[in-house]
Amino acid sequence: MDYAELIRAHALYESKYGNNFYHIALNVCQRGGIEEKTNAIVSFLIYFNKVWYMHSDEGRNAFSNLEKHVSDIYEVIKTTAPIIEELKDVSLIDDDLDDTFIESSIKTLYKRFLDVFGATGASKALHLLNPKLFVMWDDNIRRSYQIDIPDEDGYLRFLKMAKEEIVEFIKDCAEKNGLSFEDAERFIKEKTGMELTKLLDELNYLRYTRREFIQKAELSDADKIAKIVRIINEIVEGAYDASKVDWVVKTNRSGMVKASADKLKRVVEMHAKKGDLEGILKYLQDVLNDPTGKEVYKVLKACGKKAVEDVYDEIVRIARS
Repeated sequence: MDYAELIRAHALYESKYGNNFYHIALNVCQRGGIEEKTNAIVSFLIYFNKVWYMHSDEGRNAFSNLEKHVSDIYEVIKTTAPIIEELKDVSLIDDDLDDTFIESSIKTLYKRFLDVFGATGASKALHLLNPKLFVMWDDNIRRSYQIDIPDEDGYLRFLKMAKEEIVEFIKDCAEKNGLSFEDAERFIKEKTGMELTKLLDELNYLRYTRREFIQKAELSDADKIAKIVRIINEIVEGAYDASKVDWVVKTNRSGMVKASADKLKRVVEMHAKKGDLEGILKYLQDVLNDPTGKEVYKVLKACGKKAVEDVYDEIVRIARS
């Protein structure tokens, strides 16, 4: 990923939409008490999450009873303050999102805030409270990351993909400027005055929500499909191997595993021949939700083989590159 695209997107966003409101709300949330944070988040979200307040039943109800909504916001900020405090030094870039405490904390916070703000508002409020860890999203961004259900599991998946993107931007900057990873991260932040989590949000907003910024494609669709097919073929070969394992045969799971692998290979190759990248993604998403697919996943993991679940996010990143 070309880090210059991140810089250009920021310049466009800053010129067209500005960040003054964001900076004010962020500063209050970093320094103020519970009441100040509540006021800052309410003000910020009524403007930047107005679609939720205007067009969703939950948002309209919240706005029609603003006194209760503000009280709910105050309470969720107050009661989650201990977890926010524990995460104050946790960074999306530097820390392991698979760490049990970090994963559980992120999911707990997101679910609590989701109940008060909706999916988009939850991400924005959490970002204001910890801009180094949380990345903002909206409906268009979620769809572009192939996240169908914006629950706590979906948000965690999004953060993991966002982390990999940000790391790739930093690595590109480091390589092109002869810098260490840490110095490259500092270079981008000093050049823009923003955390990279915010820079990625600006890029996502411009390319997915507003459709005002088209990145230079790193790969053609044909190249993307070829890479995805290679990954799927590896999954299929692993499944064939697993279908021959003694305990799989003896427990009558061999046929299920092989048939699933055959179908996976056949359908992906069918879409590949048509050049249908979106068709591949849609089918793989169906595989993740299929009851038989979930049983196959258990068998493959028990045999030490990769499954679609293990490579799906990588495939999404390839498709979006």
